[in-house]
Amino acid sequence: MESDMSRDRLIALQEALAAQVVIPASTEPAVQAGDWVCTMDIQYEGDIGYVAADLMRWEDEPDMIAVKAYSVTEPYVPGFFAFREGPLLMQLLQDIQAQLDLSPTLLIIDGHGIAHPRKLGLASWVGVKSGIASIGVAKDSLLPYTGKLGLDAGNHLSILLDTQAVGIALRTQDDIKPVFVSPGHLISLSQAANLVFQLRGPYRQIEPIRRADHAARRFAKGDILPIVRVLD
Repeated sequence: MESDMSRDRLIALQEALAAQVVIPASTEPAVQAGDWVCTMDIQYEGDIGYVAADLMRWEDEPDMIAVKAYSVTEPYVPGFFAFREGPLLMQLLQDIQAQLDLSPTLLIIDGHGIAHPRKLGLASWVGVKSGIASIGVAKDSLLPYTGKLGLDAGNHLSILLDTQAVGIALRTQDDIKPVFVSPGHLISLSQAANLVFQLRGPYRQIEPIRRADHAARRFAKGDILPIVRVLD
């Protein structure tokens, strides 16, 4: 069990990193034709994290999926998930940059951005650490949102922290549960929402996250798809 002192230290680290998050007011498209978009997810088996990154050039079909396994070095502490998962995502990102000579313009993370009680979810953590624009897309919300969400795809409600809109509950398909979108770093809420809606497919979760999740699960079981590149 984490001590109060450890939690205080983690809170202080969170607050220091949150102070470095930059959320612009731009409504311009977040990526341009030819930019690399990297979407990451993890599957755990014991103390090993099987990390997958879906890599696509905007707005083409996915180019490849890169995977690698890393040892998990940090325990899970509720409210501080980024400190466990973030280092693994950073390791894969650094390996992608080094081995594939590829530098993403945008990161999409299965998790939260600033829609977090201390405004530092996993997507914000990775964005600040990498210096790359990032978006969080989560299956559940950590913060309240009120109102009746329309049943049609594209309907959304604001997620609020105090009185600030820090994310949206977004319906990606008609009459299914929403996903929860928030900017992580170097991207506005409207940019994040528009891009996520563009990446939707026939299911609730957007296609790049579904591909990364599927690849990580298959990789953890020793099953590699042809599109997957296993990094050294």
